[in-house]
Amino acid sequence: RGLDFMPDGKQLVTCGEDGRTKFWDVESGRVVAELPGAQGELAGLLVSPDGRHLALADNRQITLWQLPERKPVGVLEGEVRQLNEMAFSADGTKLACTTGSTRKIVPGKAIVWDVASRRRLHTFSGHQAAATGVGFSPDGKQLATGSLDLTIRIWQVEK
Repeated sequence: RGLDFMPDGKQLVTCGEDGRTKFWDVESGRVVAELPGAQGELAGLLVSPDGRHLALADNRQITLWQLPERKPVGVLEGEVRQLNEMAFSADGTKLACTTGSTRKIVPGKAIVWDVASRRRLHTFSGHQAAATGVGFSPDGKQLATGSLDLTIRIWQVEK
């Protein structure tokens, strides 16, 4: 369902159909750790650039885990439906996601949270179809989103 490298490239984090999130040693190919309990069916997984957080998204919410301790920090504020993609800002202080059905023409959104407080900072609307791509500018002040409506939008996260 999802995978991402840890920033040092020595471990790969995966979540399979069984809902288990595992940490693999890249060199040996062996599982070196696993999050406690099954996380259920996930829509996405992302490691922060600083390696301090892991975001796990299901069909309703995004849960943050603290790394390397592998302890749950909490759930991001507000419900998330039809998640398509996630991105951390380069400094790891913000997390964004895009939403919208890829099967029906339903306007998509981009949502931005503060990682430390887990509070929703922004909800950006404007795409006429699912928002499927997301990325922060290097300074974290802008967010770019792409959509199945064939547009790219740039949003101001900070002034």
